[in-house]
Amino acid sequence: MPKYEAPDWAAICKQSLFELGGSAMLEQIYVKAERIHASLGFLHLQSLDATVRDALQRHCPESKKYKGGPALFRNPERGRWELFHS
Repeated sequence: MPKYEAPDWAAICKQSLFELGGSAMLEQIYVKAERIHASLGFLHLQSLDATVRDALQRHCPESKKYKGGPALFRNPERGRWELFHS
């Protein structure tokens, strides 16, 4: 049965990057995040790419969208994201 509550996108992105070796291009993250999202029983999300980008940016100190909180990701170059290691 499909789930209707909101998933934790930061956790999905973190798991995606972990499974991709800690660093990956955005297109790879989209594919992995979609698979994880579906495996958790959630319905298909039309705006998955934008949602993934938003979650990455909101948890990246280098991003204008970062407002504090846990620093989970880094953006070392355009299109590439990494797990943040403090």
